[in-house]
Amino acid sequence: MKTERQTGFNEFVKQVVPEEISFCPGPDGLSSELLSSGIVNHNLKVYLAPEATPAVLSIYSSNGKERVDREIFTRSLLGEGTSLPIQRIFHSGYGDTSNGKEYGFLIKEFKTGDTLNDVLQNMVNEKPEDDEIGGLINNLGKNLNILGSIKMSKFGKIVGNNIIGSSENCSWKDYYSYRLNKRIKTLEDLDPNNTVGEYKVKDILILTPKLSNYAETQSGILETVKEPRFVHNDFHFLNILASQESGTWQISGILDLENATAGDPEFDLISIESQLNLSPEYRGLFLANLGRFKDGYKNPISNEYLQKRGLYHLTWSLSYFEAVMQMDTNLHPVNSQVNRYMKGHYETLKSLADGKSLEEIGVPSLC
Repeated sequence: MKTERQTGFNEFVKQVVPEEISFCPGPDGLSSELLSSGIVNHNLKVYLAPEATPAVLSIYSSNGKERVDREIFTRSLLGEGTSLPIQRIFHSGYGDTSNGKEYGFLIKEFKTGDTLNDVLQNMVNEKPEDDEIGGLINNLGKNLNILGSIKMSKFGKIVGNNIIGSSENCSWKDYYSYRLNKRIKTLEDLDPNNTVGEYKVKDILILTPKLSNYAETQSGILETVKEPRFVHNDFHFLNILASQESGTWQISGILDLENATAGDPEFDLISIESQLNLSPEYRGLFLANLGRFKDGYKNPISNEYLQKRGLYHLTWSLSYFEAVMQMDTNLHPVNSQVNRYMKGHYETLKSLADGKSLEEIGVPSLC
């Protein structure tokens, strides 16, 4: 097969991916297909020459080196023999583009399946057998259990081959407070009138004094978290693939490990709760099978979880705005989903700032 430089790439991609990595058209004649476009990354299905091997090209539009290095390091933490459906990495790199920004790329194994978000939406409409739904949700719990069982050396952010906390051997409470304050500082350093969708930076900054006070009064409960474990830190249903094989649904891919950290594994439960809060169309279906999820998850949810979850939802929603307010809207246009997610995250932050509990505002709990 005659190879050719990827014809479907825009100028942005051409600046990042070296010429020595050759692409070619796939069996359908197309050179690339956009799989997803997040706040900081683009994911395209491409074909590596000369065998036209399907692969995923992930382009990171900010902090490229850090994100690429973290994805690579997480593979060593998870181990070669892991049963988790994690993508192998074929190529990686980073550098500055013509506008001086640091971007990175990874070329990874292509995993079959649709996002869990799409699969659950289809299940609501198609009404499959209860055991099919329950089996898939049980498998989700099993995979999250494996991730959260990986022991880490200390609390902190994965940076290259290291784990960096707010201080040497900091506690989970210390690291939580450090990350919260850093997120607020990032927003404070932005133009307060910077607008994405319906929200300005200053709309969030109005809430941060009360949110900081809430975190300060509640964060003592985090002292109960003693052992650092692997945290995916972005375990929402757009980062999880599901497929059906021989009539059985299972998780076929866990994507985007570039935000992984060392912390409380129960933090990943918050991203599921938030997804259900933002996706009322299949919330009931998932909660009806919550027992199957817990059977797969195995680890009993801690007695402190109900007290921790308000703190975790606070930082989860705030991190969404931290990312979206820095989003390059030329590369990642604001769509209806981003607008809907911003509204949901804002309502959570506003309610916590007003002294309301998650139970009062109807955010579902996995307890």
